[in-house]
Amino acid sequence: MRKFLGFVPLLALAACGSGGSGIHTAGSVAAPGGLGGGDSGSGGSTGAVDPGTGAGVTAGNGGSGSTATATSFLGTGSAKTYNAVGAASSFKRLNGGGTLYQGNASTATTPLGTIAYDPRDGIFTIQLSDTKAGIDVNVRTQDPAHRIDFDPARVPQAGVPSFNGFNYLEVVGEAVTDVTTFFYQRPGAATTYVTLAGYVRNSVPADPTATQIFERGAMVFGDLTPVLQIPTKGTASYTGGFIGAMINNPSYDTGASLASTYQWVYGSSKIDIDFGKQSFALSLNGTVDNSATTAVTIANGSSFTAAGGGTVSLVGAGGFTGSFTSACFVAACGAAGAVPIDFASVSPGSSTAGASSIDGAFYGPNAVNVGGSFRIVGGVPDQRVDLNGAFTGAKTGN
Repeated sequence: MRKFLGFVPLLALAACGSGGSGIHTAGSVAAPGGLGGGDSGSGGSTGAVDPGTGAGVTAGNGGSGSTATATSFLGTGSAKTYNAVGAASSFKRLNGGGTLYQGNASTATTPLGTIAYDPRDGIFTIQLSDTKAGIDVNVRTQDPAHRIDFDPARVPQAGVPSFNGFNYLEVVGEAVTDVTTFFYQRPGAATTYVTLAGYVRNSVPADPTATQIFERGAMVFGDLTPVLQIPTKGTASYTGGFIGAMINNPSYDTGASLASTYQWVYGSSKIDIDFGKQSFALSLNGTVDNSATTAVTIANGSSFTAAGGGTVSLVGAGGFTGSFTSACFVAACGAAGAVPIDFASVSPGSSTAGASSIDGAFYGPNAVNVGGSFRIVGGVPDQRVDLNGAFTGAKTGN
């Protein structure tokens, strides 16, 4: 898997003109094929549709893995624009030598941006903007050579995680040193009506005094469930996957401060919803993927677990919203060796000022899929801890 150290200059990226919007080519994964199926707004009972396997996200094996999977929501036969519900962050190394980190998680009613796809020409247009996160992305993958892979010859840029069952698209901006990689889980397998996606942007100008920009984001997009098809009673369980990008640097008050480094976290998710009580519970179980340096707090391959919950609020939140109660590395929270994230909020007598959020929505006929964003912000003084991610789930049983 590719590793990444935030302050290491990127390798030179080959580019060729692709026309339009000053966007160029950086590499070479097949566009979705075998597309078919209907629109989630067409109704039908839960048993009449395939929610997907609910598989979690696993690390890639370095091969192409570009076999197309039959999909529903990306194969509607016409161009369509989807809301991107997710969380993103930016890390800037300023020309004066300082650094600035910003992060934010969107909600179902205030999305991170949009992802448009036209099955007629296989083109994605990704537009993401968040002032709090310090991000602004506008790329269009109109060149077939924008499709890239983890085959040996031409791989995505540094900092892009290798996941099984994902497609990768990479675009060079106005400058060849400004590259954005968009990757998405092929719909129709883990989930049918919503899918996970992420992006990496690295802008490292040749001028060493210029500001360097590193952005990371995770999101979901798909066909939302019509409100009248969302249950108002009963319970449901969903399983799926999650991905997230994290800054974790608790060394600011140690006398030997480390360079802040992005790490990807990925794995499986479980969501239990009680529609009658209007409540939900979310659990995440995954793995930390390290960057290229060993000078980090959480070692490569360490486990990650988190749990939280909240309320189902279709009118107020467009789905469900809540927060976390625990999040730990190395071992499950409460077990020997666990390294917890202290994200306690502001309270009398405490020096912490952390936060967390979970925001999700329902997708597909009769809410057979779920997806959403999450964020965990460490609150201990002199630390820089922030995890921004997204999750999906497929309904299990009837």
